[in-house]
Amino acid sequence: MVLNEAQQIASAMGFNILVIIVNETPVDAIPNGQLSYCHIVAQNIYDKAAGLYRLLQQYDASCLFIGGGHIIGDEIQTAKN
Repeated sequence: MVLNEAQQIASAMGFNILVIIVNETPVDAIPNGQLSYCHIVAQNIYDKAAGLYRLLQQYDASCLFIGGGHIIGDEIQTAKN
């Protein structure tokens, strides 16, 4: 899984890892020992993009997308909009 590999590399380089999840994220989908912080942005994955961009705007932050399917494509399109 690309995401897992990126997290391992970033963690080994000393970066803090913030994982954005939703209330419906299964516990076993959250990487153990590779993240520094976890933040819930929505109830389900279909509402995640809006919550993610509110969080980014609040902190004047950026997001790097690595891999993904249709949901990630929707999040990238939301960022473009």
